[in-house]
Amino acid sequence: MKRHNLLSTSIKCALITAAATASNSVLAQDEQATKIERVEVTGSRILREGAIAPAPVTVISGEQLINTGAVNIGEALNNLPALGNTYSMANSGRFIGTAGLNILDLRNMGTDRTLVLVNGKRHVSSSAGSQAVDTNTIPSVWVERVEIITGGASAVYGADAVTDVVNFILKDNIEGMDFSVTRGFADLNSYNNEKATFSYGSNFDNDRGNAAFAIEYSGQDSLNALDHPWTSTSFSSLPNQAQTDENKNSADFPDDILTPNAGYYAINDSGVYALEDPTKYINSFNPDSSARDLYIGNNADPYSCAECDFFNLGQFEEIQPEFERYNVNFKVNYDVTDDLNVYFDAKYVNSQGESIGQPAFFFFDSDNGRTRC
Repeated sequence: MKRHNLLSTSIKCALITAAATASNSVLAQDEQATKIERVEVTGSRILREGAIAPAPVTVISGEQLINTGAVNIGEALNNLPALGNTYSMANSGRFIGTAGLNILDLRNMGTDRTLVLVNGKRHVSSSAGSQAVDTNTIPSVWVERVEIITGGASAVYGADAVTDVVNFILKDNIEGMDFSVTRGFADLNSYNNEKATFSYGSNFDNDRGNAAFAIEYSGQDSLNALDHPWTSTSFSSLPNQAQTDENKNSADFPDDILTPNAGYYAINDSGVYALEDPTKYINSFNPDSSARDLYIGNNADPYSCAECDFFNLGQFEEIQPEFERYNVNFKVNYDVTDDLNVYFDAKYVNSQGESIGQPAFFFFDSDNGRTRC
């Protein structure tokens, strides 16, 4: 008869109890794990590379952009606080060769510091000597969403993305036909704009491939500053006629005030260049080349006058430039295998814009010892 002492019996009981407890614990953990839907880590000290670190992203869907009614998608994006109006349509004629362009400028730090991508890839620039991209060359009908990264993008993309990245995500597979027409007009003048888009795409080879093309036209008339009542009036800083020796030191009577219907008379539509004292006799010319007195009124300084024969520079300023644009895009992609996809993209854009600018002129202001223009 085999005998067991008290020590061995106790060890065996302890082992059996531990095994049963461990088995029950594993079953309980498995049952609990099946109930967990998501594990979210709110803080971590784990070192991560900049390329995979989280960054704040603003996302705008393509449908939202189209629903704004804007002829140019860049105009709609410029309504965001992070983007400046450096090269909106109203400012696009500020430099030679930029009329009609919509170039994005994150944080107003310069268009060359804003990286514009299409499907995560760099896009051909639209301004000579610059990497700036005209957003009007991107087919608006294919835009699925726009992602604006506003933090840490330079760690991934380098110095091109100093002010971060605007990424246009286009639709992968285009199926069916899409057609739209937009037209806008102004109540206070004859300005109008229009836009028409057409897109068609289809799958082939049992949905392994997709081919699509899009045609877009947009254009608008020129809107001169004189054609709008809000900008047609010319202003100039002139001596305050209400100032006297008694009140000239009062804050209620400044030396100069911004006066409407005023401007330069030293250079005017007649081509006169006169830097004479306003009290002296100054000649001007009629359209038939005959001489006449230049009327400078009762409120004038050596360069400007009010309610007189002044030079309204508003005639050389545009609120909106004239442009006409044709945009043709084509793309095709094909799944060679489950892990290999080949694609081809092509586009043609013809954009013609026209803008006018103020003529440059300079003269020396002897009263203040500086050059004025």
